[in-house]
Amino acid sequence: MKKSLIALAALTALAGSAFAQSSVSVSGRLDLGYSDKELDVKATTNSNTASKTIGAGLLGTSFLAFSGSEDLGGGLKANFRVESAWSGSAATTLGDRGLWAELQGGFGSLRAGNQNTFARDTWTSFSQAGAINPVGDLNSSTAEDAGGTSGHTAFNTAVRYTTPSFNGFTASAAVSKATVDTTGVKSGSDGSSFGASYTAGKFAAAANQSKVTTQVASVAGVTGLSAIYYTSAGVVTTTAGSNTLIRAAVTAVTAADAYEQEEKITSAAASYDFGVAKVSAIYMKKTQDNSNGTGRALDRDSMTYGISAPLGKSVLFAQYGTGSNKTSNGSTDADLKAYQLGARYMFSKRTIGYVATGKVEHEVSATSRNEYTETVVGLQHLF
Repeated sequence: MKKSLIALAALTALAGSAFAQSSVSVSGRLDLGYSDKELDVKATTNSNTASKTIGAGLLGTSFLAFSGSEDLGGGLKANFRVESAWSGSAATTLGDRGLWAELQGGFGSLRAGNQNTFARDTWTSFSQAGAINPVGDLNSSTAEDAGGTSGHTAFNTAVRYTTPSFNGFTASAAVSKATVDTTGVKSGSDGSSFGASYTAGKFAAAANQSKVTTQVASVAGVTGLSAIYYTSAGVVTTTAGSNTLIRAAVTAVTAADAYEQEEKITSAAASYDFGVAKVSAIYMKKTQDNSNGTGRALDRDSMTYGISAPLGKSVLFAQYGTGSNKTSNGSTDADLKAYQLGARYMFSKRTIGYVATGKVEHEVSATSRNEYTETVVGLQHLF
């Protein structure tokens, strides 16, 4: 009896120890503030669109995250994260900013699910403005900041392997697959990514490239037809008026074979922390090539230089970028310029006040230029 009690006590202690080694936490960010944004179109006919908004996620997207880790023994851990954006007005999509599970150990880490792309990792890790939402960063994944064409894809569903660190050096590789083959007709996309990073003291650098091949379905040809009407007098006519429609007009469509579109994103960055200030440079290039003979649909590149400096409880930051945006084999060649300036004030480790302003100039042609400007003021709380 005494031995049984001792064995039961030992098992209870082991069970308690095992449970203590697993954990689940809730974290997130609430960002609320005021935004003043304008779009000036300077062309043959000028136009101006202005919006003033009090809302959420103005400097950084508000989000709610559930994450956890379990010690599996033998140096092996199981980790997971579910991160969802809060817009303040629209329904939340569970896991839109991260929905993944991971095994981590001496071999490195193996992660599967919705996660940052390699390009987004470069942007968020090296941006001295903190990869913020206001306009003015040419590395942004939003279309407006990129002069009408997205700078990079932010998230994807993939399987990703990262090596352990060897003297500050790590390497990563990822694959994604989302294709359907219906009786020989393919749709969807396949992708692969490779990257490396290096950290030595106050210096850090990273470089990577991602490729996604999308299957574009064939298009059947359609003969154009005019609308046909029936009059009260029993006459068939192509004149609308008050006549009865028999057949709607059909627009002619030229037949097109199925083809592949290959998108490549290359990014590279470096930073150095001088103590009084940290500086960085980020390069991003995105291309899209079609296999149907139409050639290069997009060729976009940008270079952004940034600096951030602590000043008491505040952090000051500034970024300046230049780039170009070519479409349709260079038939449209647009110059891009952008900047961001701002400051964060640390009321505490979790509560931050901010002010930031930014601008993007998208020179579409010699006679046309779009200018985006935005200023935001607000408060963030981390939990």
